[in-house]
Amino acid sequence: MKKLKHITLGILGSGCLACAPLPIQEESFSLANAREVARQTPSPQCEWEQANCELSVTVQNQPFRLYSEVGLVRVESFDPQTQSWQIETERAAGEDYRVIRVAALREFIYLTECDQNGNRKIQRYRPADQSWRQLNYKSLGCQL
Repeated sequence: MKKLKHITLGILGSGCLACAPLPIQEESFSLANAREVARQTPSPQCEWEQANCELSVTVQNQPFRLYSEVGLVRVESFDPQTQSWQIETERAAGEDYRVIRVAALREFIYLTECDQNGNRKIQRYRPADQSWRQLNYKSLGCQL
């Protein structure tokens, strides 16, 4: 199994739904393991209205900022030449879905989103071609 050079698993911070830490990951942690942790880690009890979030992650030495609002996810990248943040992409999350967890692994950013009924979606964003892909959906997969 290949060893990963960089993995960042994090939970959105202040003003966001998720508040509890994820398990500590080892260097030999695989992509399949990262997906499984994202699927199995329960969401903490938090206020549903606290849905406007901001988180910074790094993918292959490129800094990104993610903003989550009700129904919208925006990804920005940092341009070192202009020393400013540029909008990479904006995506509708669905009016009932909120981003609760973000993970950066290799060249991808993973988002876990939950709705008020406890349904969960795992989305993957690839900055290289600015593409989104839904990887997983589970009814009642979130404990809100």
